[in-house]
Amino acid sequence: MRERLFDIVCGLMIMAGSVLFLNGGRQHPATDPRLGPMGSESYFRAFAEVIMADHHWESMHGQILAGPILWALGAVALRKRLRRNDSSWDDVAIVALTTGAAAWVLAFVFDGFVAPAVAAAVLERPMGEPLSFLELRANQLVVIRSGLIGWILIGTGIAALSAAMLAPNRLLLTLLGVGGIAIGLWPIAAWLGGTFAPGPFVSPLWRTTALVTAAWFTLAGATLFVRPKILTS
Repeated sequence: MRERLFDIVCGLMIMAGSVLFLNGGRQHPATDPRLGPMGSESYFRAFAEVIMADHHWESMHGQILAGPILWALGAVALRKRLRRNDSSWDDVAIVALTTGAAAWVLAFVFDGFVAPAVAAAVLERPMGEPLSFLELRANQLVVIRSGLIGWILIGTGIAALSAAMLAPNRLLLTLLGVGGIAIGLWPIAAWLGGTFAPGPFVSPLWRTTALVTAAWFTLAGATLFVRPKILTS
């Protein structure tokens, strides 16, 4: 009974993580070249104005930040189930998801809670003043690099969990695993191919990537509501 309750709680955490992650991302305003030439002073001043005009900036980023944390916590139950099959991939998954969530937290603490203070300071200075926007640029460099590292590690965790799901006697988990390997390896391929350069958030494929990843975690969390022997048929 206690093990069953543990599985259900972890499944709910994973699914709640997906809901929060997508809801926060849905509210995030565009930060693409429509604000101006990427990396220019005009871009960062426009970005600072977007930050200061959005009264939900912190709560929105708090939700995006919470998603991968809940995924990593809930994945402990998935690891416990998959361990029965003597797989080592689940150990890799937990380490990757944990370190990925930590990098993700760093990115969104800077983006959600440090950036508003920096943006306010930027807007107090006249356009063209030396160093008028470099603090915000440095802040966003931390965001985009930490976000890239975090997302690659989260993807690695998905791929490792998915590899542990592959088995001839578990059709449902095998199907989820095949899809998960592709989803998990995509951030690495996108980074190497330049699609996620300098980071995932400026890519036109970021929203699709986020949606598909959250959907995978939701399905993985849902398996925790099903008794293990049902999934082996």
